[in-house]
Amino acid sequence: MNQENGLSFSNSKKNTDELFAELFSILNSNNNLSDLHIKTDSDLITKDDSLKSNLINDIPEGKWISYYENKNIKSEGFWKNSLLDSTWIFYDSSGGITLKENYRNNLKNGLSIFYDSSGFKVKETKYINGKKSGKSLIYYPGTNKIKEENNFKNGIKDGVSVEYDENQQLKTIYQFNMGVVYKKEEINRLDSEGKKQGVWREYHDNGKLKEEAFYFHGKQDGIVKKYNNKGKLEKMESFNKGKESETEISLGLELTKIPLNSDKYLLGVIKENKKQGLFKVYDSIKETGKIKFFKNDTLIYEGSYDTLSNKTGLWVYYWENSQIKKTGIYIKNKKNKEWKYYYKNGELQQKGSFIRDQPEGLWEWWYENGQKRRKEEYTNGRENGVVKEFDTNGILITKGEYLFGEREGEWVYIINDYKEKGKFIGGMKTGKWKTIYTEKNQIKFQGEYINDVPIGKHIYYFPNGEIKEVGKYKDGEKEGEWRLYNNKGDLIVTYLYKRGIEIKRDGVKIK
Repeated sequence: MNQENGLSFSNSKKNTDELFAELFSILNSNNNLSDLHIKTDSDLITKDDSLKSNLINDIPEGKWISYYENKNIKSEGFWKNSLLDSTWIFYDSSGGITLKENYRNNLKNGLSIFYDSSGFKVKETKYINGKKSGKSLIYYPGTNKIKEENNFKNGIKDGVSVEYDENQQLKTIYQFNMGVVYKKEEINRLDSEGKKQGVWREYHDNGKLKEEAFYFHGKQDGIVKKYNNKGKLEKMESFNKGKESETEISLGLELTKIPLNSDKYLLGVIKENKKQGLFKVYDSIKETGKIKFFKNDTLIYEGSYDTLSNKTGLWVYYWENSQIKKTGIYIKNKKNKEWKYYYKNGELQQKGSFIRDQPEGLWEWWYENGQKRRKEEYTNGRENGVVKEFDTNGILITKGEYLFGEREGEWVYIINDYKEKGKFIGGMKTGKWKTIYTEKNQIKFQGEYINDVPIGKHIYYFPNGEIKEVGKYKDGEKEGEWRLYNNKGDLIVTYLYKRGIEIKRDGVKIK
């Protein structure tokens, strides 16, 4: 038996010396068998009073107590028929409880609770016959706030496990099956500006779902579902980036059956003669797992779920004009195989393949006029290989190479009326870089970098070839004299820098 803390006697048939040796090595590492004095057949103490216990027929029985050198109790608990039994408590040297757990027949049974030095719970776990079972709680340090709530069955995670933030807002939901995560859902999250982002859920005091909504940078977007405290869906509202639409569905309505081809039918809500929200597809026997989602009678998306509520098979999403927006295959809730994305006019926007939600292989993009826009390769979700990008007329505007997600080697950019050229190493500019006005083949800029940090002399030019600005960098900061000219070559102003800070302008100190 493997105990997380405390005593461990995996074999109740050990001889007395073996039992004592194991006990003392765990509770009192300074003791050994030569320190023992057996006063009676049922009374055992050590020379330094670090252990008080009972023996019956040379086996532990009844209450046992061990002590620190300062005479404070180190641990106390009970033995029954030479097996750990009832409550065992462990203390720190100051008398604070560090662990309290319960045993029956040498196995943990009931709650096992760890405490910190301030008396706050660290972890609370329920055991049945030595295995974790039921709810287990982990707390934020120094508080009574729950950080994680896990469910166990026969010693492994099974069912729903959740995480909370420090405000006790639910933030992550895990679905376990025999110790394996098959679904993870992140909710109640904030964006970088502290605004609500993604799925948010509120709950009634009894734990039933109260409201579910989707936020886009602080604004409600999509369908908002509201439930009563018995879990019944009562109302749905539709939002578009914070603006409520006229569509509101009060679900005191009955579900309507809509016949399909063969023996199949749709089941969902009709409001003002329009299909609204989720419709499930049934055949003559049962639910098929297929769904269709409508907004004002317009099909928004359709697909299938497996028995574990994972998206599976072909899914199709639509624009408001009923043109396909995107389509592809899900396997266990992850994008797999080829996916295609379209513009509202039906023209192909991009296509490529996924393996377990990560792009893989060749990906291609097109402009709305059908002209190819970009082409690149992916390996394990990262760009890898040559990338080319074109403008709407098919003229090359970007060319370079990725090495496992990082730009590598020579890259060329053509932006408006100039072309930029230089090398990357590990995704960072390194070596000499040059920008050229394309119409006159005249230099616009030249300078040098090491790991994206500018070094040495950097010169900027006007289209007529006259120097516009010139100066030096040291360790990525402007250093020394920098000169600024007009397009006739006349010096306009001189700056003096020290470690990137301007200290003089035309010889006058900057205060």
